[in-house]
Amino acid sequence: MTNYKYCIDRSSVPQDYEINDSDVIGTGSYGVVLGGRMDGQPIAVKLIPLEVEIPNPDCGLKIDGGDCLKYKVEDFKNEVDVAKTFGNLGITPVVYMSDIVNLSEFSGPSYQNRLSEPDKIGVIIFERFGKALDQWIKTDPDVFVEKESLIKSRFKEFSKEFYNLGYLNLDSHFGNILFDDETNKVKLLDLDLQKTNLTWSEINEKLDSGWEVDKKRNFKKYGPDWNMEPFNPYSASDSILIRFSD
Repeated sequence: MTNYKYCIDRSSVPQDYEINDSDVIGTGSYGVVLGGRMDGQPIAVKLIPLEVEIPNPDCGLKIDGGDCLKYKVEDFKNEVDVAKTFGNLGITPVVYMSDIVNLSEFSGPSYQNRLSEPDKIGVIIFERFGKALDQWIKTDPDVFVEKESLIKSRFKEFSKEFYNLGYLNLDSHFGNILFDDETNKVKLLDLDLQKTNLTWSEINEKLDSGWEVDKKRNFKKYGPDWNMEPFNPYSASDSILIRFSD
């Protein structure tokens, strides 16, 4: 396994930091997020292999454009720019630093036997904030149930802010909605903002239906038996807004 703590040029990080290979906060289509500490404070470290094809269940399907996933350097730079902008606005976790590093191999926890060897890895170090909703449902569903109304309300406030700027966030599934139960604050991950001509009423309706789909899928996967009807997770969108009809 790659020793992640040496992936980043220490000269660019003034504080002492460490990355915990065994603390896997989350995995996605493109990268893995690991826990760690910098200057004594908890951090999250996102590692994204760049310019390599990543096998995925949708590879070759129309909804994925017919191609396997590939995260380009330009995609990474755009993600960093968006994360910095909205981190400063309190909508996403604050970005502490980012870098593109060269590696001869990468075999992280979520990608063993899945990747060809990339030349570059995108690294983002950011604020560690709360837990994603799917993890709350997995580890403490009562917190989600108790705070669902508050979380959903704040999520919709963010969505309305995007709408007022003329955008939709197309990657707002429960794995990308964070909640801190101590502060009752909500933040988002991995914004995918796209221009839209939909009305707020249309978006709001889709947010409601998508929320229920995501909630049902996650309780079926992680939570206690709430006597929900049989549900096929593979028939549902991976994101609340990702598959709008034309």
